[in-house]
Amino acid sequence: MISSDWRHSLTHVGHHVFHHFLVALALASAVLILEHYGLLNWLDSVALRTVGVMETSNPAHPSGIDAAPVPLLIGDTYFEQEFEQQSPLNRKELTRLISRIVEQKPRMLAVDIDLSPGPLGALGNAGQEELDALLIGTAKAGKLPVVLTLPYPVITDSLFEVKYSWVKSLCEAGVRFSFPHLVLSQGVAMRYPVLQPTLGVVAHLAITEGAPESTKEVTHESGVVSDVCAQIAKGPDSAVFLSKHLVMEKVLVAEELREQHPINPDYLRNVTRLQRVLTAGKIGEQLEHLEGRTVFLGSEFDARDEFLTPFGPFRGTTLHAAINYSEQHPIHASHITALVLDLVFGIIAGFIFGAIWERTNRASAKLAAHPDAWRSWLRARVWLAMALAILAIMLIGLFYGSAVLLSHNLWNNPGPMIIGVFVKSLLASRSSMGPLEPTGETTSSWQTWMIINLDWWLLSPLVVWATVIFVSH
Repeated sequence: MISSDWRHSLTHVGHHVFHHFLVALALASAVLILEHYGLLNWLDSVALRTVGVMETSNPAHPSGIDAAPVPLLIGDTYFEQEFEQQSPLNRKELTRLISRIVEQKPRMLAVDIDLSPGPLGALGNAGQEELDALLIGTAKAGKLPVVLTLPYPVITDSLFEVKYSWVKSLCEAGVRFSFPHLVLSQGVAMRYPVLQPTLGVVAHLAITEGAPESTKEVTHESGVVSDVCAQIAKGPDSAVFLSKHLVMEKVLVAEELREQHPINPDYLRNVTRLQRVLTAGKIGEQLEHLEGRTVFLGSEFDARDEFLTPFGPFRGTTLHAAINYSEQHPIHASHITALVLDLVFGIIAGFIFGAIWERTNRASAKLAAHPDAWRSWLRARVWLAMALAILAIMLIGLFYGSAVLLSHNLWNNPGPMIIGVFVKSLLASRSSMGPLEPTGETTSSWQTWMIINLDWWLLSPLVVWATVIFVSH
């Protein structure tokens, strides 16, 4: 038999557990609603940037890294001596380089360089026919999929027609095209729009689905990715991405986080063993061991093509390769895990901060009653320091836990938890405040019950709203 004291204690604990659960449920519901409508994108970016650089139990040699895409970057010496610093790049040397890459029998070739011709009669067009013939022959022969980035947008009608005709002819030969753009969150490359035909995404689809028909859209596990060549086939009016009148950054912005995937940090951690900077006189040995690998060809000499990441600056071509690797080894956002962790952490935080703030407030009250006692001052400051230290420890633990999840290809944003901890600590700090003195006014038991639970009645639509979003999305 359980004694009355034990029953009273269990009832008391159960009441507090239920109270903290309701608070955590309300906070989790608010976070879920805000996240669904994209209002927490900034917080997700901050958390991902912080968590991404934390050292965890992530293996130094993660699974699949040996077969990861290889960025081949044209270095300064190669650019200056072999390409003779020509801009656009010398087409004859590009043809020789791409021929040598194709001879290595890679799995796929993605080129992050504008290979399109310039205006009619331009000196930079020398060797363009040979380069085009190589690209078309490689694609038509089925040797390997070829993915190019679209030409730089132009403003004049005559040059637009040149670019459009060039893209159209290569599309008809089976070459695929993509956008060269990258999405930045707070100036840092951390995520990519999974449903936009950027280079890394299209390169992944080129391997998994092969070259699509010119009028066919390709499907991604998250939805439909528009095929650039399908737009080209519809005519010049549909090729607005070749014109400077279209601001591509506005097209690529994904309002909802479910339309963006985090870049897998495993790739960026291992860039030094994957990336190759092509230097004059060493091209032969630097192109070895490419058989069966996905190759991304780009430039290293152009400092403008550099983007900041949580792991430091990287060239755009390397980030496209990282996106391609992320498509093969995606980071999944586990909403169920996030919800459970929010609820559990909210309950735990309620108990911990309820106790610690009660001691802190009690010590502060004694200090106010005895301002001349050093012991009272020391006790109040020690409890306050303990409260802040526990808060810091819990936040570090949250970030570390998210880093561990990230190392296992799972992503849970600890940012909403941090907000929950902060709000919960404020609520807990009020728990030691004594009840107000009765005024003599009395109400019925039903009215008393309604008033006591009025907060939960007002918050119940929030929980219902969040539940609908969670179930339907």
